[in-house]
Amino acid sequence: MTGKGNVKEPRTALLIRCSEEEAEAIRETAKQQRRTVSSFVIGAVMNRVSVQRAVGAVQKRGAILRLGSSRSG
Repeated sequence: MTGKGNVKEPRTALLIRCSEEEAEAIRETAKQQRRTVSSFVIGAVMNRVSVQRAVGAVQKRGAILRLGSSRSG
């Protein structure tokens, strides 16, 4: 809720499909970390995005270095 009476902000929902075992593991881990399932999942997603960006940057840098070494040879 915002400070504007009963007006609610629009919300976005994500449907995440996983096995019952995975769902229970997520719930248990979130509980141990004293977080909501939503908070746990968004944290995991953001961590994955960060890792993927770092890997992409390293791969891009490697491609640039390989391209540069092939020109100097």
